[in-house]
Amino acid sequence: MAGEAKSGKAAPMQEVDSNNATEALRAAIAALESQRATLGNTVLELAIAPLRARLAALLRPAGLQHRLVTVLFADVVGSTALASGMDAEDTLGLLSAALRRMAAIVEAHQGRVLRFTGDGVKAAFGMDETREDDAERAVRAGLAILTAGREQAEAAARQHGITDFAVRVGVHSGDVALGAGVEDDNTAMGAAVNIASRMEQHAPPGGLRISHDTWSQVRGLFELEVQPPLQVKGIEAPMQTYLVRAALERAAASVERGLQGLATPMVGRNAELQRLLQAVERARETRQLQAVTLVGDAGLGKSRVLRELVAALPAGLSSDASPDRPPYRLLTLRSQPDGQLRPWGLLRSLLALQCGVADTDSADEAKCKVVDGLSPWFEDRGERQAQLIGQLSGLDFADSPTVKGLDPRSLRDQALMALRAYLQALAAPRHSLPVLIVEDLHWADDSSLDLLQHLLAHAAELPLALVMTARPTLLTRRPDWVQSDAADTADTLVTLSPLPEDHSNELVQALLQRVAPLPPRLSELIVGRAEGNPYYMEELVRRLIDDGVIDATAPRWTVQADRLDTVRLPTTLVGLLQARLDALPAGERQAARQASVIGHVFWDDALQALDAQAPQALPALQRAAFVKDRDTSDFEGTAERQFDHHLLHQVTYDTLLKAERRLGHGAAARWLQARTQGRGAEFLAMTGEHAERAGETALAIDCFEQAGKDAQARFANAIAQVYCRRALALLGEADPGRSIDLLTALGKIADVLGDRATQDAVHRDIAALLERYPDDVAQARLWFSMALLADRRGDAASSERLARQTCELAERCGAAQSAAMAHGQLAWLHIARQDYLGAGRQLAIGLPWAGRIAATRPRAETEAQILTLSGMVAMVSSRLGEARATLTAVLSRGELLGLPRLQLGAMDNLAAVAGYLGKWDELAAWGERMCTLAKAIGSIRDIDSGQLKLAEAAEAVGDLAVALRWHDQRLVICRATSDRRMEAITLGCLARLLLAQGDAPRAQEYCSQALTQHQALGHKFEACEVAAIAALCAVRLRQPDEALAGVNATLDRLQRDLADSPAFETIVLRWFCHQVLVALGDERAGPLLEQLHADVQATAAERTDAADRDRLIQAIPNFRDIVAAYAERGGRGSAH
Repeated sequence: MAGEAKSGKAAPMQEVDSNNATEALRAAIAALESQRATLGNTVLELAIAPLRARLAALLRPAGLQHRLVTVLFADVVGSTALASGMDAEDTLGLLSAALRRMAAIVEAHQGRVLRFTGDGVKAAFGMDETREDDAERAVRAGLAILTAGREQAEAAARQHGITDFAVRVGVHSGDVALGAGVEDDNTAMGAAVNIASRMEQHAPPGGLRISHDTWSQVRGLFELEVQPPLQVKGIEAPMQTYLVRAALERAAASVERGLQGLATPMVGRNAELQRLLQAVERARETRQLQAVTLVGDAGLGKSRVLRELVAALPAGLSSDASPDRPPYRLLTLRSQPDGQLRPWGLLRSLLALQCGVADTDSADEAKCKVVDGLSPWFEDRGERQAQLIGQLSGLDFADSPTVKGLDPRSLRDQALMALRAYLQALAAPRHSLPVLIVEDLHWADDSSLDLLQHLLAHAAELPLALVMTARPTLLTRRPDWVQSDAADTADTLVTLSPLPEDHSNELVQALLQRVAPLPPRLSELIVGRAEGNPYYMEELVRRLIDDGVIDATAPRWTVQADRLDTVRLPTTLVGLLQARLDALPAGERQAARQASVIGHVFWDDALQALDAQAPQALPALQRAAFVKDRDTSDFEGTAERQFDHHLLHQVTYDTLLKAERRLGHGAAARWLQARTQGRGAEFLAMTGEHAERAGETALAIDCFEQAGKDAQARFANAIAQVYCRRALALLGEADPGRSIDLLTALGKIADVLGDRATQDAVHRDIAALLERYPDDVAQARLWFSMALLADRRGDAASSERLARQTCELAERCGAAQSAAMAHGQLAWLHIARQDYLGAGRQLAIGLPWAGRIAATRPRAETEAQILTLSGMVAMVSSRLGEARATLTAVLSRGELLGLPRLQLGAMDNLAAVAGYLGKWDELAAWGERMCTLAKAIGSIRDIDSGQLKLAEAAEAVGDLAVALRWHDQRLVICRATSDRRMEAITLGCLARLLLAQGDAPRAQEYCSQALTQHQALGHKFEACEVAAIAALCAVRLRQPDEALAGVNATLDRLQRDLADSPAFETIVLRWFCHQVLVALGDERAGPLLEQLHADVQATAAERTDAADRDRLIQAIPNFRDIVAAYAERGGRGSAH
C-alpha cells in the first residue's frame, strides 16, 4: 500500500517535469530557428535535430494506443542477387548509402523511421502527432525516395557496373497499434502495416504503389494510374490500388469539407437589410449623412447582412447609375479585438485603404503615400490638410511647419476639419456617393468612436452613408450612441435578434439541402441546440459531418439516423468550438493555438516567429475552415489570415498554458518591433500587450508609457489614461520616481478632460508614494498641481496656500520650474483680486527662477508665461507702454519656439492694449492676425477671440452693422463649442448694439437670455452690466417701473458686490445707469455724471500723456459721450 501511495504521488510531479521539459525544448528550438539566417541551414539542422527528437519523444503518448497513421515501406529490389555479384564491403557501402538516403528523406518529410529491414526501411507518418496531410507527405517522401534511387542507380552503374539497381515503395493509411512492443516506441503493428508491406512488395521496380485508403486522402494532388484489383494475403476482397507517377503542380487544396462550397440564402434578415438600403438611399437623396448601426450578439448574422448589402449596392438604387459612374464608393473598415490599443485606429485604417499605406512601409514611405493620396482632393493647401490627418492617425509629421507647435486639442480639431473636407470632396456631385461601412465597432478605440460621432454632429455638410455593426456592448460603452430623442430611432438603430423557429427551420433546410429526405429528428436537434443563432447552426452541421453522422462525400448527403439519438453534441457554442478544436490533428491544433496568441488576425511570418513549424499546418487549417485568408495584408511580404470567427479564436486561446502564452507573446512582441521599421508608435500598445502577457514587464512598461504620450499628443486622452494606468500597474513600486512621473502625466490628462475626481485620486496616490519615498522636488510638483486644481474649482484661498507651500519647498530644494510656476500662480491670484502690486512682486521673484530651468524649451515656455502675466499687470495698471513691450517680446518668443497658443495669448493682450489706447485700426489688425493664426491651427475659441476684437473695433468707429455680423458669427461658435460664458457675453454685446440701432424689443430679449446665463454661472460683474442695459431697454419701451427697479438693483450691486472694483472697470456700466436715471428724471443722475467725468479724466491721464489725452477721450465712444454730456450740462452733472 505504501508503495502504491508513493507511486501515485510521483506521477503528477513527473507530468509537471515533462511539461516543463517540453516548454524548454520548444523555446530552445524557437530560439535556434530565429538564428537561421546567421547560422545557416546546415549548422542549424544539425543543432536542432536532437532537440526535435527529444521533443517528439516527450510528446509521444506512453503505453499502447490505437492511432490513424500512414505507413511507408521502401526497399532495394533484389538485394540478395545484388550481393552475390559484388564484394561484401562494396555491397554494404551501397546498401548503407541507400538506407541513409531513405531515412533522411522520411525525416525531412516529418515521418519517423521505425526500423531498418536489412535492405529497406519501415516508416510511419502521424506517429507522434496526427497531421491532416500525413498521407500526402508520405507519398511525397515515396516519390523522393524513388528519385534518390535513380540517382544511386546511376552511381552504381558507374562505380560497380551494376545495371539493375532499383528501389520500390508502398504506402497505406489505416489504424495501427503503437508502442509497448519489443521495439518500444517504434512498435507499429496491425493489418495496416501488413497492407503497406504488400503495397511495396507489389510495386514495380522504381515504382510507388498506394492503397485506396491513401488515395482518398491525396486525390487530386498526384498523377495516378489505376491498377487492376490486387489480391492481398489476409484481405478477403481484392484491393483497389494505384501507381503514383508524379506530383501535380497545383494551387493550395480546396477540398470540400463541412459547409465549404455550399451556397445558402440569407434567412430571416430581409427586413433588416431593407432598412440599411433605405438609409443609403436617404443619403443619396438628401446629400446629407445618414447613419445606421446594426447591433446584435456574436453569430447572429451581422456580417452576412453586410455582405448582402454590398452585393446589392453596385447595381444601384437609382436610375442615374452608369457603368463608368457607379452610384456608390464603398469604403469598408473593420475594428479588431485589439482595436482599443490603437488610438484613432479607424482613421489609420481609412488611410491604409485610401492611400495604400502598409504597416511595413517605412515612416517616410507612409507619409508620402498619405500626402500623395489625400492632397489632390483638397482645393486649397492640400499638403497641409493631408499632414494634419496623417499626424492625427499616428504618422510623424511633427517637423512640418503645419504641425509644429500644435497642442493636442488643436491638432484634433484641425485634423477632423480636414477629414470632413476630404469626405466632402469624395462625395462631390461628379463622384460616387461614399458608403462607409464600419464593422465590429464594439472593439473600436474611444477616439475612433469620437470621430464617428463628430461626423454625425456635422451630418448636414457630409453627403455620406455610414453603416456600422456592433455587439450590444457598444451601447453600454456609449449610451448616447443613439439619442433617445432622435426623430426616428428606428432609422438609426437596427437590432438583430435570434431567428424565430420558422426561420431557423428554413435555415436548416438550406444548410442540409443535399439531404433528402431530411429526417425531422435531425432538424429538431439543430434548431433546438442553436437557439436561433445562425453561426451555431452551421457549426453544429459541420460537427455532424466531421463525426460521420452526416456523410457529405457524395453529391447527395446521407444521414445515419440511428446515431442521432446517441450522438453527443456540446450544449453551448463555446463547447462546440472547443470540441472542434480538440478534433484537429495535434500539429494543426498546436499551430492554431500559437496563432491565437497573435490575435484574431495573424500573419504567417509572425506565426513562424512563434513556431517555425506552425505555418506548415496553415493549408490544412484553411481546408478545415478553421482559418481563412484575408484579401490584403497590413504587412507586405507575408500573408494575413484570421480565425473563422472571433469566438473560435477566443476558445483556442483559452486552451494555452501560461508558459505557452508567455513564450508566444514574447515572440510576438519582438516580431512587431522588428517589422514596424521606425513606425513603432502605431504599434506600441499592441507590442506592450504582448510583452505584458509574456512577463516581459520592462518592455511592456516602456511601450505603454510611450503609447500614452503618443495618444496624448493626438488628443486621444481617454486611451492615454488607460495606457498610463497599465504602465503604473506593471511598475508597482519598483521605481517610485517613474511611478510619480506616470501619475503626474495621468493627472495632466485628467485636467484636460476636466476629470477632477481622477485628479484628486492621482494627488492621493502621489502623496502616498512620497510618504514612503520622500522627494522634495516631486513634493513641490504635487503641491503646485494641487494649487492649480484648487484654482480650477474657484477655491482661491486653498490655491494660494498650496502655491506658497510650493514656493517655499521648491526654492529650498532648487526645483526651479516649480518655484517659477508657483510664483506665477500667486501672481494670477493677485490679479484676480485686483492686487496688481502684489502680482508684480510675485512675478519679479518668479522670472529669475524661470531663468534657472536647465532644459531649454521648458525654460523658454515658463519665462514666456510669466512675462505674459507681467504684461497683463502692466496693462491693468495703465503702464501701457511697458505692457506693449513685454507682450511683444512674448509674441516673438512664441514665434521662435513655434508655440501658436503662446502667440495667440500675447496677441490677445496686445489687442487689449490697443483698445485701452483707442487705437482701433491697430485693434482690428490684431484681430485679423489672431483669426488667421487660429484658423491655421484649428482653434475655434481663438477664432472667436479674434472676431471679438474685430467687432469691438467696428463698434468703436460706429460701424454697428459690421459689429453685429461679427457677433452673430461668434454666437454660432460659442454655441457649437458649448462655451456658455462667451455665449452670455456675446448676447450682451448683441443687446447693446441692437439697442443702439433702435431695436429695443430684440435687445430686451437678448438681455433676458444673457442675464439668465450670467447668473447661473455666478458672473456678478457681467450680470450687473447686462441688467443696466436691460433697464435702458425698458426706458426705450416705455416701461418706467421696470427701468427704475432695474437701475436701483444695479446701483445697489455696484455698492455692495463691486465696491472694490477699479473705477475704470465700471465706467461703461455706470454710464448705462446714468442714461436710465436721466430718462427717468432721477436726481441721482447729476452726481453720477460728475463722478464718471472725473474717472474718465483720471483713466485717460493714467493711460497716456497730456498731449495724447484728448485724442484718447475722443477715440473711445463712452469716454467721448461722457465728456460731451458733462460739457452740455455746463460742467456740472444735472438731472435736467
